Amino acid sequence: MKRALSDELFVLNGRWLFDSTSHYIVSLTDSRCVASLSPTGAQFLSSLVRSPQTIVHYGRMVEEPWALEARLDHNGLEQIADEVRQAIVKLDPSQTYFKTLPRLGYVLVVDARPHERNRTE
Repeated sequence: MKRALSDELFVLNGRWLFDSTSHYIVSLTDSRCVASLSPTGAQFLSSLVRSPQTIVHYGRMVEEPWALEARLDHNGLEQIADEVRQAIVKLDPSQTYFKTLPRLGYVLVVDARPHERNRTE
């Protein structure tokens, strides 16, 4: 079953468009500001944007199909989190987008919502 486009495009912090399918984060005001994520990094960020302001526990993440496929454990998740964090810092170094909560998991600490344009499609 094909997902709705609104499930694939998210606005982060009112400034960035995250396309979980193409693995890009792009500025809503300057299309030259782009960060590319690995497919696994995009899935990691997707897990967070689907549950903003909520702790996404390590145990839940390692059971996600994408994490099982990549055979990720706690250390592997940390490496993916670092990849995503580095990509975001290049675009917006002044803002923390997600936090690592030791022994718990991760939490997205900025606003994340489906891209409005796609709600009517």
